[in-house]
Amino acid sequence: NPSIEYDEIMDMIKERVIVNDIMTHKFWQPYKEIAKQANLRSCWSEPIIASNGKVLGTFAIYHKNPSKPNESDIERINFAANIAAIAIENKDNRIDLEKQAYTDYLTGLNNRRSFIEKTEIELHRKERYGREFSLIMFDIDYFKYINDKYGHNTGDLVLKEIANVCNIILREVDIAGRIGGEEFAILLPETNIIEAEKVAERLRIAISDTKVFSSLYEEVKFAASFGVTFTNNNTNILISELLNQADTALYKAKNSGRNKVVIYEN
Repeated sequence: NPSIEYDEIMDMIKERVIVNDIMTHKFWQPYKEIAKQANLRSCWSEPIIASNGKVLGTFAIYHKNPSKPNESDIERINFAANIAAIAIENKDNRIDLEKQAYTDYLTGLNNRRSFIEKTEIELHRKERYGREFSLIMFDIDYFKYINDKYGHNTGDLVLKEIANVCNIILREVDIAGRIGGEEFAILLPETNIIEAEKVAERLRIAISDTKVFSSLYEEVKFAASFGVTFTNNNTNILISELLNQADTALYKAKNSGRNKVVIYEN
């Protein structure tokens, strides 16, 4: 594909490439027959360069006859490439800002706002289609002790590893979020309480088997306590009520020994 090779060339040299005659230019030798079939004989290419110097792509003009750009043509090509760079960067910046607004900066999981919004959408879907789902809340046992003994950098590593465990074990349809300092929540669509308890137990075991190393290369082990609740198609409930139920079960797990899974009982 000539355009792919052109992007690679642009990324290396970051300069304009003017091909007056495709049939004789070295860059086009492997593709000149394809160009001939497409009735292309010249190509003027301008790199689209971001403000940080990164090549975002290539703006190219093709002609049916061998041709060389004049000064006015060069100005128009350069102007078009600059406009394209601004448009691409603005789009990328908007996407980054949107991601920052809904993503926890440390773990990459949903932040509290995003988690609640997505959970409310699932609640509306449940009410409309009669679906069921479960909610898990958990937090890290003795997290303050980890921060105090090993430092907050080690505590951050623990939070990141928790997120990695969630990404490995959970399904794509599941919604995981960091909703507090060391507190996490998981929404499991189309999942009853028995299945949710199994998921929570898998997470608990995986977290207990995980370790990080402090800045002094000390091995740091950690664990978490879990609370699980459930709603079916016969129950209309608010997200705040579900979170309170899971939180009640979570604190029961904390008060009965930690590093365990407790189901909410009404």
